[in-house]
Amino acid sequence: MTRTQGFLTFALTFCILLLGGLRAVVQADSPTQLTPEQIAQEAAPQQPELKPTTDTPEDRLRRGVSALERQTASNVPSVPGTRPANGAINTTPLKPTPGKIYAVLVGYDALFTSPMLPPRLLPENDVKAVAKALQDKGVESRNIAQLVDNDPCPFYLLPTRDNILATVASMANSAGSRDTLLVVVSGEGASVQGEPCFLAKKSNLMEVKNWIALSEIQALLSASKAQRIFLLWLADRVEVTSVPAEQVNALKRPVVVDPKTSFVTLFACSHQEIVNQNQGYDLFLQELLEEVNALDNFDDVDWFAIIARASQDVVEKTKDFKSPQKPEAVLVGR
Repeated sequence: MTRTQGFLTFALTFCILLLGGLRAVVQADSPTQLTPEQIAQEAAPQQPELKPTTDTPEDRLRRGVSALERQTASNVPSVPGTRPANGAINTTPLKPTPGKIYAVLVGYDALFTSPMLPPRLLPENDVKAVAKALQDKGVESRNIAQLVDNDPCPFYLLPTRDNILATVASMANSAGSRDTLLVVVSGEGASVQGEPCFLAKKSNLMEVKNWIALSEIQALLSASKAQRIFLLWLADRVEVTSVPAEQVNALKRPVVVDPKTSFVTLFACSHQEIVNQNQGYDLFLQELLEEVNALDNFDDVDWFAIIARASQDVVEKTKDFKSPQKPEAVLVGR
């Protein structure tokens, strides 16, 4: 073999080896050609390997509750009826928020308005005393309406028929489902065929134009959402025959009381002898004031017990009178 042939053989071998190396590099950089079966297998989602477990549903629920408590421990208050962060149940009963008290206080003596009478014997003074007692116990003054014949007095607070009925309707509408509504009607009254009536301002015993029938006020109160309604009718119920019965019958209104509402109408009045005994205009109201003034506040007050005690005191103090008083309470609802 000549030198030329040997050189050619070496060059050819080198080229073959170089081409083989380049081919290997190109094949490594190029994507692998997969069969359709391989492509489908790689595209399928990989299922996690299932491991046997002994957890029960109760175990998983317990862990979830614990995690939730840890997450909310910083903002869950321990109030009655909730689960605090430590997992214990607070069984302290929820205490209802006391409602408001709304009061309409009417004091007017249509027959005995002489300035010669001592001021403390006029019904308007008893009404003022009730208003003061309520305010002293925290009742807002805007929730107390006093209709008395004062001078000076705004015309809309004069104890006229229209003003009294309008004020009762307004307060009855304002009272909510947790509230107490109190209406006191103190003064002169009359009764025609069993229907008690109040003699408002500019009234007399000869005509009923300015009278207010008991059922008119009861009908307005029965439309209220108040939880407790107390109507204290402190007006005489002496039967009179000076006016036709049909005129009073025209004033009567149907009264329908929600059975969920406690509606008490209380009658207590025998003024003249009480005045002579210098006990104030209405003895029942005086006894009720003593009960109210003895309270610290109006939270959790048993109004029925207070009225019962005041009524019993009246019975005891008038048992030797010519006309003993026996307050009568009529409860409708619960």
